[in-house]
Amino acid sequence: MYTPEITRELATVLGAGFVINLGMDRNVLDLNRISQVRKHARWFIELLVQEIEHLIACHGRAELVFVHGWNTGRAICDVGIGGVEARTGLQVPDDAHLTVDEAYVRWRIDALRAACARMQIRAPIGERYPASHHNNLLQLFTPRAAAINDACARRIAQWVAEGRINALQLELGIPLRWPGPWRNKFVAAVGDAFDSDAPVSGSACVQPPAELRKDPALRTSSAALQFYDPANEIGLSAGIGHAGPRVTTGRLLLFLGGQRVALFTGEEVHAVGNCVGPLRIIQSADGMRLEFAGPVLVLDDGAVYLDLEAALTQSRLVEAEVHIEFEPTSAAASVAAHFGVAHGFVRVNGQRREIGTGAFTNAAAFRASGVRQQTMLAAAFGRKHAVLSRVVEGTSDCTGVHFTQPTSETLHAVRVAVATDGDVYTPTRFDLCCDGMPPLRGDPLSRMAILRPAGEAGYLRVTFGAARYNWGGETGYGLYEHARPVWGRGQ
Repeated sequence: MYTPEITRELATVLGAGFVINLGMDRNVLDLNRISQVRKHARWFIELLVQEIEHLIACHGRAELVFVHGWNTGRAICDVGIGGVEARTGLQVPDDAHLTVDEAYVRWRIDALRAACARMQIRAPIGERYPASHHNNLLQLFTPRAAAINDACARRIAQWVAEGRINALQLELGIPLRWPGPWRNKFVAAVGDAFDSDAPVSGSACVQPPAELRKDPALRTSSAALQFYDPANEIGLSAGIGHAGPRVTTGRLLLFLGGQRVALFTGEEVHAVGNCVGPLRIIQSADGMRLEFAGPVLVLDDGAVYLDLEAALTQSRLVEAEVHIEFEPTSAAASVAAHFGVAHGFVRVNGQRREIGTGAFTNAAAFRASGVRQQTMLAAAFGRKHAVLSRVVEGTSDCTGVHFTQPTSETLHAVRVAVATDGDVYTPTRFDLCCDGMPPLRGDPLSRMAILRPAGEAGYLRVTFGAARYNWGGETGYGLYEHARPVWGRGQ
């Protein structure tokens, strides 16, 4: 999505030729895999050799730039040259080779990173996609090519040995590909970097990025915030947490009224504190602060996210700013969740909305997980009290908390009935019951649908959004999440 367009723009600013795969699905033929290219697309290697030979004949050397799309919401360009930036410098796996020479790193790669930095664009080396795998096409432009029994590969190997080829891979985040100011900034940065014929002073590989040099004791912890403000018809679900020993992920989802949603997702390999730029969550003994200032994808119908590519295609990139302060008023005894008051503002595409409503923090224990049907309800009745519950069908894993000021109480024998509109996945009403309390009714106001992997068992189809609640005649608002297993993506 938008990778062909930015490739053409880069070719124009660089005065370069280009090759674009417009018609073949990568799931059918992956032109970034040496094995698939050799078996199914020999023409591609022949075309590359032909173009490289022309460049070398005219200029004595060739530079190859492979442009890939990365579906992260960050303004980031991960530079793949076969190595990974570490505290001690550039590290290359034992079975890999760099795809550029040392002089090229100081000359072109450092200039590209410096130009991106001036545009507030991150340009790490191999942070997520180092291009070091033996089957990655970029490794064809290394001494590895000499071991391939193929005339074109041997020709490439000769040029590599003579120092005539440098190749790099650019993994571009969503803001750098979608039409708008971020793409314009990136194209300008590339133009500046490739316009230079002299090395920049110093080396970005010798001095690792600042986040690698910070105190390792400042580790990331999970943090989350969610609310729905009925006065402004705006909901928020945001969180930062671990996706492995090295990777921290962040998400900011805004419900903007009706079916409109705005979404940011990103990941950070070297996260320090609860920050996946430009999303930051600061926790303290007095509460929590959420800050965001950057690009988001706005989609008019969140239900389209059931097909991710369709949703991305129909989304537009806009700037958003969020500043929320959370003050806790009560906490659950059995889990880390808190209830309190959120106040601040949300600005999307220039439209600002003030926030003042009940909110929940760190309710991760109530989110859908596993492979069973389950339902999470979060209902705030003004700023005074709230209900947070999760029911997993067919198990005893049913939890409910009634938050009051300043304490909370556990709900017993929690159960929920879910009415759907006929497709069994889309809820139209919730009825939550528990011992000693009146029934809690929920009516969805919006819905966003996704497929979430659930291991070998298949997928969870998760529908979530804003809801209006009624409890003993009192009206409240909040969010809901309903998940149901799908035993095959096509179902």
